[in-house]
Amino acid sequence: MKRVFTRLLCAGALTSVVGVAFAGPPVSAGAELDRVSVELFASGVGAAAALDALTIELYEDSAGATLASSTCSGSPAFEITVIEADRTVGCGAVPDGTYYLGIDGLADIDPAFSLSASCSVPQVEAEVLPVGDFPDATFTLDQQSNAAVCTVTLWSPVLAVDKFFDDGPASASDFTINVHNQDDEVVATVADTSIERCTVALANCGLVNLPVDFDAVDGTEFYLTELFTHGSVPEQFACDSFISDLATGYFDEPFTFTPGSTLGELDAGDGDVYCQVTNRYATGTLDVSTVVINDNGGTATATDVQFEVFRSDSTPHIAATACQANGECYFDTLGIGDYVMGYVGPAGYTVDVTQTITPFDPPTEMLNDDPEAAFTMTEFALVEIVITIDDPVPATTTTTTTTTTTTTTTLPATTTTVFDASGVTLPGTGTSGETNGAMAALALLLVAGGGIMLTVRRRTA
Repeated sequence: MKRVFTRLLCAGALTSVVGVAFAGPPVSAGAELDRVSVELFASGVGAAAALDALTIELYEDSAGATLASSTCSGSPAFEITVIEADRTVGCGAVPDGTYYLGIDGLADIDPAFSLSASCSVPQVEAEVLPVGDFPDATFTLDQQSNAAVCTVTLWSPVLAVDKFFDDGPASASDFTINVHNQDDEVVATVADTSIERCTVALANCGLVNLPVDFDAVDGTEFYLTELFTHGSVPEQFACDSFISDLATGYFDEPFTFTPGSTLGELDAGDGDVYCQVTNRYATGTLDVSTVVINDNGGTATATDVQFEVFRSDSTPHIAATACQANGECYFDTLGIGDYVMGYVGPAGYTVDVTQTITPFDPPTEMLNDDPEAAFTMTEFALVEIVITIDDPVPATTTTTTTTTTTTTTTLPATTTTVFDASGVTLPGTGTSGETNGAMAALALLLVAGGGIMLTVRRRTA
């Protein structure tokens, strides 16, 4: 049977009166009976905490203006599974009258939870009356039926995400999965905790509540995207929807995964969702070398040159590394993505940085004279970087006398500089033993395969 829930509209609300009314039986004056028992159940991420955040109250009017004198209290929530919990609250000292169930604390729980509430009297047939947005029941009690039982249910469909990838230095928690609604809005984010498969106890996977809207067209449909991570290419977003037993047997062995979609699409409907997001590690090759020119009396060598590599967000990726005497600096694989070259070298030398991409994919504009050093590593590409430094032309000071002209060579003071790419100023990295930094310029290169967000979108017929 399809479950029907009413969406919580609790932003800014302190108390929600759900319009569940019942009339007490005739009792003698001053009698106090434990008349109301409230059973609370929650299904969703943070279920136990959500139940503990709620306070049950009774009101004498449907507007929630007059609080009944009875007190409702109970023990903390009991966690049934990692996404299920229950709790019992009793309300004592309830005299004769008609009362409405109130719930305080709704504004403090995840708005993805939906709420249903009802009350009944044992062995008494109830007439269901709609009051506001919540189902309501009015009961007439006699002396043989002197107690009411109310049920409050919180529910949200849960998305469980399993992250898998081949090789590479990344961990599952490095990948952020975005959940979008059909209006392309990000409504939730989730990250897995392990590359191992999700267990029966829902460990080793990322869990998040899905904010469904049963009143909206496509209000239960979502799709996934992944924020780009250096070195990673997404291969598949496979999802299984409408799961009714995610926490009570879905992952039992032998486990068989039969996705309903491999395009990142999911439909929460009236159940939970399980998705597997699979990536592979992709690299190119980075070849860095240096050429030192001493045609003006300079004495620097290739070992005085250090190179660095930053990610485009200024995160250090390869620490400052000195080049070898033969001019070789680095030759190894590098995960795909956008990077910025950094440089530390002898003071006073001019710096010129060039790059060659094989296979060559020419950029729109080569900015050889721009103080930037950015390149994009694409899979199977070879990026060759040559850092050429040239000793400075001696500054000439001429003193006029009867017979003498004096030439003096002066080197500037030691400085440390790193490149600035796309407006991002990178941090300095210190000095080498005898030399410090200078500044280099490198062509800005954007080739196919880079990007900030890799998106798998729903295909429309």
